[in-house]
Amino acid sequence: MLRFVTSTLLIATLALGCSSTQKPSRPFDLVAVGTDPNYPPFESIDSASGATAGFDIELVSLIAQANRWRHEDVSLPYEELLPALTRGDIDIVASALTVASEAQADVVFSDPYYLVSRVLVLRVGDSMITGLEDMPTGPVGVVAGTNLSSFSRQVRNTKTYQRKDIPRALSELADGTLAALIADYPLARTLLKTRTDLRICSASLGHEYYVFAMRSADSLRLRRLNDALAALVGGFAYEQLHQKCFGYPPLNLAVPDSVSVKWPAR
Repeated sequence: MLRFVTSTLLIATLALGCSSTQKPSRPFDLVAVGTDPNYPPFESIDSASGATAGFDIELVSLIAQANRWRHEDVSLPYEELLPALTRGDIDIVASALTVASEAQADVVFSDPYYLVSRVLVLRVGDSMITGLEDMPTGPVGVVAGTNLSSFSRQVRNTKTYQRKDIPRALSELADGTLAALIADYPLARTLLKTRTDLRICSASLGHEYYVFAMRSADSLRLRRLNDALAALVGGFAYEQLHQKCFGYPPLNLAVPDSVSVKWPAR
């Protein structure tokens, strides 16, 4: 009898131990989407509702509708998104993510959904600077998540800012602490709408694609996401969303040189 009681208690203890460490699994049709809402117009917090908003969030919503998924948005700092994904806290990372800067063995990426150009943000007074080759001595700020490989040979003195610190980076650029800031064009255009002391350099620093990230084991959901993405990109709903969030028509994802066309005035 004692042996039976002891075994029962041991099984109960093990069961409690497992339940305290394992995360409850979500239904397949409920998708937790992680994002850092400090990167407008791709993701931000709506000032009226307090909800997560932006191009990435609305595009995920369209993908979810196509797959009959429910989705919940989870706001996290950018550097915590992939660890949360691999732990199972979230199912998709939708946060202006590039493959080259974030590759991991247990993470897979969707097909590209956005073609982005990197640009220099400068002070208005630095009118003679037309590219990296004209940069004076001084640190160049880089927004976290930007793929630095294409710049490392040209810029040695860089200072990386987390996405929540972008306003501080702009202030340090304005006061001369930074010589320039590297960011993607839509972000720069959005942030400079209310500033007259900073400008966007017309020269592109190259192109990158934004993708969604998922766990390697989640191959079925990835396939369904890519199928929905293929149906959306280039279609009317995608074009409408792009126009709404960026104020100009989408570029051709298959033709990187299309990024070098004249950008809209801010």
